[in-house]
Formats: sequence, C-alpha cells, structure tokens
Amino acid sequence: MGEAEITIEVSGERVVAERGVILAPAASAETQSFVRRLIPGAPDTAKQVAYTLAQSAVIQLEDGELTVTTLAPGATLTVRRGAQVIESTDGLVIAWTAAGVRVYAHADTTVKRLLKIVHRECTRWIRLDVH
Repeated sequence: MGEAEITIEVSGERVVAERGVILAPAASAETQSFVRRLIPGAPDTAKQVAYTLAQSAVIQLEDGELTVTTLAPGATLTVRRGAQVIESTDGLVIAWTAAGVRVYAHADTTVKRLLKIVHRECTRWIRLDVH
C-alpha cells in the first residue's frame, strides 16, 4: 500500500508536494524545535530530502528564482497527509512540488530570515547522523 500524498490547500488552490513539506511557524525564529518536516518515503533518506529542500529554497531566494506566494492577512494554509491535518496561520511553508520548490509565506513574515533558520535546523539534523 502506498504512502498518503502530502497536499497544501490555500485560497481554493490545492497543490501536491511530491517530495515533501517543511513548516516553519513564526515561533521558529526563537525556537527551531517548532520546525516540522513531512517527507514521504524511507525514514533513512528523510533528513537528506529535508536538507536539500531547505538548501534549495535559500539558494533560489538568493538567486531571485524562488516562487514565494504571500498569503492574505488572516489566511490559513492547510497541509494534509492522510489523516494528519496541520493548519498554518503564521510563518511559512516550503513545498517541493512537481513545479519545483515553492514557498507560501503569511503576511508580515520575514521570508529570508525564516528560510535561513530552517536551513540551519536541517543542517544540524543532518550533522547528528554524520560521524
């Protein structure tokens, strides 16, 4: 049986995140432990996929190639994976879709700062396995 797909729903749009999603609420700026990752596939590769997603987002932002969708004030973004439902009301969500890396940012979010925090958190997560 296959794994449940990860979808993002916002403002009537539904996007499938084939390779994964990273959620970074505004609280992530103070405590990185709030960063959540939903990565399909084998657990042994999830860390590498999350790291690649975070790194790609930072590099594409710096190169002016990242698609950032700014949500309307008060908008709620919903991430679904099977029976799991996560609602995002602040911060940002990084998604790896068929079209590439996309970022959904709530109004008043400092995208560059949160992306770098997510990248740093994913880098630390990878380093825990490297000896």
